[in-house]
Amino acid sequence: MEAQNRKIPLGDVYYPMLKNVHLSSFKVLFSAIVGVSLIPALMIIIWTGVEHGASLEESVRDEAFRQVESLSLVQLTISRSIRQTLTTLSTLDTFAEGDFESQQAILEAVLGKNPDYLNISSVDAYGIVRASASSQLEIGTDLTGRRHIRNALAGKEFVAGEYVLSYVDQVPAFPFALTLRNKNGRIIGALTAVYRLSTYRTIFERLGLPEETILGILDYQGTRIFFHPQKETNPIGKPIKESVWEGILEGGNSGTLVDIGSDGISRFYAYSKITLYGESEPYLYIVLGIPEKNAARPPRLILLRNLVLIVAAALMSIVISSFLGHLTLGRKLNKLSRTVGSIQAGDLSARTGIVDPDSEVGQVAEAIDNMANRLEERNLERDKTERVLSEALSERETLLKEVHHRVKNNMQLILSILHLEQQNSSDIEAFSLQLENRILAMSTVHEMMYQSESVSEIEMEDFLERLGSVTRNLHAGLVINVEAERMVLSLEVAVPLSLIVNELLTNSAKYGKSPDGISRVEITMTSRKGTASLSVADHGPGFPESPVQNNPSNLGMLLVSTLSEQLGGSVTISSGEGAGVTVEFPLKQV
Repeated sequence: MEAQNRKIPLGDVYYPMLKNVHLSSFKVLFSAIVGVSLIPALMIIIWTGVEHGASLEESVRDEAFRQVESLSLVQLTISRSIRQTLTTLSTLDTFAEGDFESQQAILEAVLGKNPDYLNISSVDAYGIVRASASSQLEIGTDLTGRRHIRNALAGKEFVAGEYVLSYVDQVPAFPFALTLRNKNGRIIGALTAVYRLSTYRTIFERLGLPEETILGILDYQGTRIFFHPQKETNPIGKPIKESVWEGILEGGNSGTLVDIGSDGISRFYAYSKITLYGESEPYLYIVLGIPEKNAARPPRLILLRNLVLIVAAALMSIVISSFLGHLTLGRKLNKLSRTVGSIQAGDLSARTGIVDPDSEVGQVAEAIDNMANRLEERNLERDKTERVLSEALSERETLLKEVHHRVKNNMQLILSILHLEQQNSSDIEAFSLQLENRILAMSTVHEMMYQSESVSEIEMEDFLERLGSVTRNLHAGLVINVEAERMVLSLEVAVPLSLIVNELLTNSAKYGKSPDGISRVEITMTSRKGTASLSVADHGPGFPESPVQNNPSNLGMLLVSTLSEQLGGSVTISSGEGAGVTVEFPLKQV
């Protein structure tokens, strides 16, 4: 029974569990770190694969374009060769004079030297065959049904034909024709040469292009006149797929496009439009198609291989990192767990005992040891903070008493002014206005003080500007200009000084008007050798001859004199071009 009711210490359960949780967490952490660290490599592999695919695709396009350009040069060479041959023949007297019997032998000799030609023949002005190098084309055959014969007889000189089945061997061929004229320039017939398109098969096979690459030659209508390798889906004599033909027509003289051909295979098509010299319309189109999969498959295989490799590397890295982590961190983590538990229980003397500043675990151990030291230091800092707060509270109470004292003094000053004003003023309205001005001057001091950072100092330049603004609002036609050095005065000096300035500004507003009815007042405040000088001057008629500061009927000037004495200073009055009052008083250290 006792064994059943015995309490198990929390540490016996907590620390083994904490140890297992930490080790497991670090294993997961290591795995996550390895996985995250491989993300950039994975992105690079994918990006490289995409770039490689795009580069290979571009290279396939370029290769197709280069091959088509080469075939175009071959075709241009063929057409120029045929033109030169036919032109040379046309200059012979036998052809210019229409000697058809003599032409036969010449044509046979030329055909024998040009095995790429299927036939060379001569027709009269009516398109009837009069001489043929091949016996398969019978003399008397009417060729007016052939486009190139009609154009040549119409005087178009050297012209190209269209898809035809040659009379010779009945194979696909491409014909050319040249207008034949006599010496007078009259058209007497035409020379025609038929070229073997099978020559392109030999050229294509020499190029060594990828499997499923096709070569097509089209006439001006888009009809296949040659296609290699031959396919049932791409018969000769039939038009090519409409979308491919439209893409070729819409393009420039040469270019590339991607489309699915008649055989259902997507290809990169490169094409070139062949024109005769002096002609703008193409008579022949050469098209080379390379399967798109030839560009897409290699980078896909490389990408798949690289992904498999990086996954294998990731799994191996996770296994190795978990094993090494267990060996290097297991003991240290146990020490960290025990030390943290002791500190949590209140034993601030517990330390990890791990000294390894170069490793992260060592830095954590150092941080835990420093934490224990800081906890002790914070106890001392807390006591010190309590003392500081106590002193601040005492200072606040003292400051509050000082504020009460200042308020009491200001109220006493207001009461004194009230008694003086009652004895010297019989005008209730003027009495109220003067009292309002003086209270506003005093309140300006306090307003600026609680708005400033210090509750015991006032910056005089801003203060004089503010006081002038208050006075301007109470008196119409008052213009005030302030020029003051930057100096800081205490509240004990600022309050009397505000009343002095208020009295002098009020006096100038009443009696210092210029002939235009405007009171212009200059306020100047300077300091020199520990003495401050405040000067207020207007541009009015000036003071009367009697010493106004000693005139008991003039309460304002009496206040100026009294307050100046309170500051330990003196008052100087001048009356030249307007009234001027200067108050000088010693500066006290703030």
